[in-house]
Parts: sequence; C-alpha cells; structure tokens
Amino acid sequence: MKKITIISSSVRDERVSHRVALYYKELLESEGIAVVDILDLKEFDFPLFKERYNFLKSKSDELEDFTKRLFASDAILIVTPIYNGGYPAALKNVIDLYFTEWKHKIIGVVAATFGPVPPFTTIRELQALFNVVGAVVIPTYATYTSIGTTFDDKGVSQDTKFTDGLTKPFLLDLEWYCNSLK
Repeated sequence: MKKITIISSSVRDERVSHRVALYYKELLESEGIAVVDILDLKEFDFPLFKERYNFLKSKSDELEDFTKRLFASDAILIVTPIYNGGYPAALKNVIDLYFTEWKHKIIGVVAATFGPVPPFTTIRELQALFNVVGAVVIPTYATYTSIGTTFDDKGVSQDTKFTDGLTKPFLLDLEWYCNSLK
C-alpha cells in the first residue's frame, strides 16, 4: 500500500484548512489508497530556518523526525489555506528548508479557503515552486471554498456532491502518478 504524507500548513489558532487535511486522511485510508501521515505544522512550531537542512550544523530531534517522516512517503499532499492571496509563511519556511530532498518527489496541491472564490493563483504559485526544486507536480489540483461550512471539525464533508466532484479527479491522478513513478 502507498504511503502519503499530508502537510497541513496552517498554524493559526482558529484555522479551518486542517479540516481538509483530516478529510483527505480519512478518504485515502478508507478507500484503501494509502496509509497517511499528517505532518501538522502547527504541532511542530518550527523557528524561522536560516539555512537549508543539509547545511544545518545542529538538527533537533523534532526536525530529524519531521524530515524522516516527510520524505519516507510515496507522495506528499500539501493542504494550504489562502492568506492574502497566497500560502502561509510556515509552509514556505518548510519548503525552503529543503532543496535536493524535493527532487523527484510526487507533490499534490490542495487549497482551501473560507471564502467563495477558488484560490487558483495560490495553487499555480505552489506548483511552480515545486517544479523549480525538481519535484514531480501533479497537474490536477483541488480547491475547496467556504470550508467553514463545507467541512466539520473532524474533516467530514457536509456537501459530498461538492467535495466528490473536486476530490475524485485529483485522487485518480494522485494514484496514477504514485503507481506510474514507483
């Protein structure tokens, strides 16, 4: 069975995008697609890194654990909220921490917003960034709007017609990339 790591990238106290990470974890595991590990950036509370991982003179046990879990997977699913038309600084901090480690890693991007407008620009920015570092970026993506009412606190969709229409094409491509690039 595939192993997928989800990065839940919001560190805000009243965040709602984490609900989408929980939704994907439940869906991927219940469908038998993958074993999922969520790396919640809020739980790690990393400092602003001043150097890439390979050049750090001292690495905390927490950072070593995070790195091992992140890159031990077959694919990485980024779940990002939209902050002022972009993604969180905490996510950029983690992306910039690594460089060669991203090479050939399968990356899928999912964006979630509290508002009604789909965050296409943010998706494209993240896809372009991951292309620069040599990751294999799935061209299909999923964007969820009005997530405060679409998902409950446990990540259960309140509107399966809406979520299924967005999720299924993305999951089909995620599976294809994982199987084809094994």
